[in-house]
Amino acid sequence: MMEVLLMTGTIRPFSNIKHCNVNTRYAEYMENIKRYIMLSNFDAVIFAENSGYEIDPEYFEKLAEENNKKFEYINVSMDNGVSSTNMSVGDASIIKAALKRSKILTEHGLNCFWKVSGRLWINNINLILAKTRDKE
Repeated sequence: MMEVLLMTGTIRPFSNIKHCNVNTRYAEYMENIKRYIMLSNFDAVIFAENSGYEIDPEYFEKLAEENNKKFEYINVSMDNGVSSTNMSVGDASIIKAALKRSKILTEHGLNCFWKVSGRLWINNINLILAKTRDKE
């Protein structure tokens, strides 16, 4: 089974939150995309971003290819009212949009994937993946 990671993100926050520096947030997201591509055992990484902040996905597509993986970037520009009222609602909206628009998920008929906030790195993600594979 193909192991797919869906990373969600808001590089440019809609509301005044504690961690609102766009440059810092951008750097954290980019670093974690790179880490999940290079260091994890996922076969594909999808990054869905909802603030309309454009990134250049070519670097990550090439990096993924070099690591025998796939990368997909989905720009999920959303109405500020949807995502600023509640972070969980905004995250759910990103997931819903990614499920509709992801070529990786639709081309492979995948109905199972992993999800993480794009600013978080899970140190033991490969152990978790291995343990879940052992139970299949």
